[in-house]
Amino acid sequence: MKQGLQGSLFSALLLLLAGLAAAAPAAPEHDPWADPEFRRQFLGTYGVLGEVEPRLSPEERATLEKIIPLMSGDLAKAAEQLAAGITPQSSGLLDFTLGNIYFQLDRLEESERNYRKALEKFPNFLRAQKNLGLVCVRRGEMAGAVRAFTRMIELGGGDSLSYGLLGQAHSALEDFLSAESAYRQALLLQPDSLEWKLGLARCLFRQQKFAEAASLCGELVEKNPERTDFWQLQASAFLGMKEPPRRPRTSRCSSAWEGPAPRC
Repeated sequence: MKQGLQGSLFSALLLLLAGLAAAAPAAPEHDPWADPEFRRQFLGTYGVLGEVEPRLSPEERATLEKIIPLMSGDLAKAAEQLAAGITPQSSGLLDFTLGNIYFQLDRLEESERNYRKALEKFPNFLRAQKNLGLVCVRRGEMAGAVRAFTRMIELGGGDSLSYGLLGQAHSALEDFLSAESAYRQALLLQPDSLEWKLGLARCLFRQQKFAEAASLCGELVEKNPERTDFWQLQASAFLGMKEPPRRPRTSRCSSAWEGPAPRC
């Protein structure tokens, strides 16, 4: 199930790690890099929070202007040109942008390295903390993900995906109480998320909070009766409570409890 969760979140991770737009293109033929408004947002010409965002000098802004046309087609060349313009004294925003490009190229080690360089230059860089957490999850570095997301929250950040992945990271480290708290925060912001509800149910089960786990699983199986793993987790919770499983409401789920208990 962990692999399924990571797969279902990959597209969302990719969009957030790019850090270049608030949403996907409206149509396949739309090129955001040709939009002057989008370019202004990307270059940080307004709305920058000085306490959590590094600034760009006019020269650094010009460097980004030169690579923008490449970012919609030739990412490898964009990375090469941007890397050539980065120095130990340059803005951490350049390292951050290079990290985003490397992530899109699936060069995750280099992506992580550049996020860390950005944070060395500007420790309170909120977006770099967030994206570092995302790439750590992608690489399976759960302890690093916990540190990055926690620091991001301390800086005033936090959204449903970040809290949910923080819960996943804590759960992978078998810190189920912290995972429960993170999943609950994620559900406050995204109450209909199936992934976060399942993650919370598994954490409750692992803490032997069987009644809460069974109740949450009841909601899951009612809305998704085809998911046998939900039925199995609920059945395991009832066994933990020493109660018989409830009769399924639909015949297509009548065999949902057969087989071994789920791996939580």
